[in-house]
Order: sequence, then C-alpha cells, then structure tokens
Amino acid sequence: MRKSGMLILVLVFSVFFGIQTIHAKELTWTGTQTLTSLGAEIPLSGKNFFRTSIHYFWTPEIGHEKDMVAVYTGPKMRSENMWVAPQIGFMGNWMEEGKDALILSVWSGGSWGKFSAFLEVEVYLAQNNPVDFYGCYFFNYDPMATLNVGWHVEEVNLKFSTGPHIGITKGPIHFELQYYINPDLNHTVRIVTGVGF
Repeated sequence: MRKSGMLILVLVFSVFFGIQTIHAKELTWTGTQTLTSLGAEIPLSGKNFFRTSIHYFWTPEIGHEKDMVAVYTGPKMRSENMWVAPQIGFMGNWMEEGKDALILSVWSGGSWGKFSAFLEVEVYLAQNNPVDFYGCYFFNYDPMATLNVGWHVEEVNLKFSTGPHIGITKGPIHFELQYYINPDLNHTVRIVTGVGF
C-alpha cells in the first residue's frame, strides 16, 4: 500500500478511536448492525444498464431487534465518470411501526482519480403514514482499486448520523465497516457485505 493510502487509514482509525476515547462515558452503544445486499446490472445500450438489488438490514437497537428487506429496480445511466440510477422499490418492515412502504429513490455516484462519491436520496410512502425521507452521502479516497476509506453522513427525516468507513472489494464482493455516531451520542458499527454482478 502506498504511503498516502496508509496515511488515510491511520487518519480514519484515529478519528474513530478519538471519538471513542473522548466520549467513552457519554456514548450509548446501540449494537452492531448488518447490511447484506445482492445486485445485478444488465447492459441495455451504450453506457446504459438496467439494475436490480435486494438488501437485508438488521439493527439490534436497544430493547428490540429489527430487520428490514428492501428491493430496488430501475435504469442506470453512465457518463465518463458519473452515473445516476432513478429507481422504484419496496421496503418491508419500515420504521418503528413495521409498515411496508413504496420507495422512490435516486442513487448517483462518480469517481475523479482516486476520489469517489455515492449519494442516495429516497422517500418512503407507507399507508396511513407521513412521507419519510432517507439520504446517505459517502465520500471516498480510493488508494487502490480494491480499497476505499472515507466519510459518510446518513439521515432519516432530518436526524443525522456520521462517521468514517473502510471497505475492501475483491471481484464482485465488497466488504465494509462503517462507524456511525449521532448528536444524541448513540453510536454503532455497521458491517456491510455486498455482491454485485
């Protein structure tokens, strides 16, 4: 690994452990989360694709466990270094009420040299429920084709959490550790495993 990649790794883990040390007595651990996904893209024409994916999300929040399943599908359009994918989806067991919801979503991303970004914005439409908003924003430094480190922000109805992440990609498999902390000093680690074709 190059020196710049090692420096970024040291910085990410210093932030993570610095947060832990500074707030050790104030933080509330909410349990380790897992997110597992399987996705595929089918070429249409030129740089256009049709994509679909299924995601299983498990959160062991204090006092109760929750699992959610989401399915997304839609076109994916690429340019030289950016892409956008407007999608429609379905979420089972959404939010505390455990309702099923229709998802209207736009994913987008891009890469510029050793830097990349991913943005996801969605609205959830559940019966007898106000519209919910979800967004996540990832910014990465990619020192190698198989390694990414960076920072992310996630929001649900304007409640934010943020933290560092580090990921490894080998062929179609991506594994990532994501640390999250919110203004209420609740924190968690999310283990992400994805397979994409």
